[in-house]
Amino acid sequence: MLLDARSQRDPKADPDGPDKTMLGPTQLEWLEDRLLDSDRFALTVIVSSVPWIAVQEDGADHWAGYAYERGQIADFIAANNIDNILMVTGDAHLVAADDGTNTDYSAAGNAAFPLLHAAALDRPGSVKGGPFSEGMFPGGGQFGLIEVTDTGSDEITVHLSGMTWESEALVEYSFSVPAPGASS
Repeated sequence: MLLDARSQRDPKADPDGPDKTMLGPTQLEWLEDRLLDSDRFALTVIVSSVPWIAVQEDGADHWAGYAYERGQIADFIAANNIDNILMVTGDAHLVAADDGTNTDYSAAGNAAFPLLHAAALDRPGSVKGGPFSEGMFPGGGQFGLIEVTDTGSDEITVHLSGMTWESEALVEYSFSVPAPGASS
């Protein structure tokens, strides 16, 4: 699911209030509907063009500046026991990975998911957001890679890598999810 994190923004609303939105009400409803339907799949990938992981910061041009809505999404994930999410983010010139340690912004504390921050192909390095459990590596000439391995067993393995243009892995993280139809 590719989020449009730009066209519906309303950054002028109360920074801590429900009216400040990055997605807008229509896209937020669409996201929630897709998440409710995600149990049909082994893995649900959410792509956000801006960083998810960061300490709340008024005026930030990423999810830290829209902490109320980020919390609302996380609370929805927690309330519906959605546990098959991978998020891929961008707009900070670095590669990074998180095992879910730093992605949970729910009040209940059970909405964690792995995350890959997928780099700057041709821009100088910069740091925006974090921390990331597996580390962060600012720099240009980098990209993210997601490898999904399905051998027909009860599990599907997902391997995340943050790579240099010379194919050197700077950060890696792997996890498994139950295959569709596998007993949990």
